[in-house]
Amino acid sequence: TSLSGKVVYTFIVDGQGAIQSYELVSQRTSLGIEDAFEDAFDQSLKFAPLEFDNPPDRIRCEVSFPIDH
Repeated sequence: TSLSGKVVYTFIVDGQGAIQSYELVSQRTSLGIEDAFEDAFDQSLKFAPLEFDNPPDRIRCEVSFPIDH
């Protein structure tokens, strides 16, 4: 089975770069790769701390992961 396109998530990240929450924005794929993404988010993904004066307590960002398999 082949798949191309992208998987898009929104993240809420605190000022230290730790993920507070995430949500799938794009449609789920037929291969179910979202579970693998989410396991990796929970175990390994961390953003760099916010490095500017008076950073907010948290930020929201959207990340797109290209898929070409």
